[in-house]
Amino acid sequence: MTEDLQQLKILFNEMKNKQLETKYNPTKNPKELILSLIRFSIDELEKEDTRNDLVFNAARMIVSLTHEKSPYFTFLVYTETYKYDHFDPRDIQEKLNNLQVKKNYRKGLLSTSDNLITREIATAISSEYAFLTQGKFPDLLMMKVYYNFLVSVLENQTFTNAAAPSFIDIFIDTNHELLSWNVTDYHVESPTRDTRLFISTHSLDPLENEIERIKNMFGYLSPFSIREIATAISTEKAITKSKELLSYMGLSMSYLGVIESELKTIILHREKENNIKKKSLMWKKIMGYLESRKDQLIKEVELEEWDFWISKLIEFNSIRNRPAHGEPVKR
Repeated sequence: MTEDLQQLKILFNEMKNKQLETKYNPTKNPKELILSLIRFSIDELEKEDTRNDLVFNAARMIVSLTHEKSPYFTFLVYTETYKYDHFDPRDIQEKLNNLQVKKNYRKGLLSTSDNLITREIATAISSEYAFLTQGKFPDLLMMKVYYNFLVSVLENQTFTNAAAPSFIDIFIDTNHELLSWNVTDYHVESPTRDTRLFISTHSLDPLENEIERIKNMFGYLSPFSIREIATAISTEKAITKSKELLSYMGLSMSYLGVIESELKTIILHREKENNIKKKSLMWKKIMGYLESRKDQLIKEVELEEWDFWISKLIEFNSIRNRPAHGEPVKR
């Protein structure tokens, strides 16, 4: 708990330092605290140097406010942490029975439906951070879309306790702009705090959406490689009928061009003191370099099945040569 409170204090201090122009009072009631955290997170997500730790902890706070067995006590801990640099958690006991505090708290309780939507979105965002694997990056643009959608729901009081959605479709456009959303199905029974919600996003700019997806999965690739992969995937996805008629000559050159480009980048970085010319690094020389550094590379990158990967590169080179000589490439 002590470590969590320290993280909360860091988050709250950042919120105070930014002095965001907002109509929400984070110490008034749960709804305004949640909206304050969302507004702070949106502002952070719009920055080039996003503090992922702050966005992650804000999402964790929202989850706890919508999922705790004792939400009133949790709310008091958060508000006291926000207001004071130092406080004794035991002092909160005195406020648990304060009638005015309880009155304000009840006025700002989320409806069961709003609580469901808020919990699902905050859980999705915090989980993305919690389970992020090495080499991958969080989808910050999609997080912003989710939070803008959530603000729309909470401010407009869209749902009642008796009309809890079970499936929601969200539509976005270029630059991940939230266009619209609609409910495709509702829960038959009255929702509880354990009821689940499924949210599906649909992009009207498939190429940009694919670029962002590849960037988050393989952010260590160059911008050129990310665009090439995304363009190739989008091109293939766009053909929904008669896929057997699609030519793979151009697509194969895009994928293999990425492999060649990334291998060149790695070699040039490793051999920067030897003044190797980029133009001289054709596929054949790349293969020769890998073979000549075999033992060293295996040890450095702990790459298993070296012979398998080399054989694949030889096979790729064969595929790469076909379009250059007017030969077809199979899928």
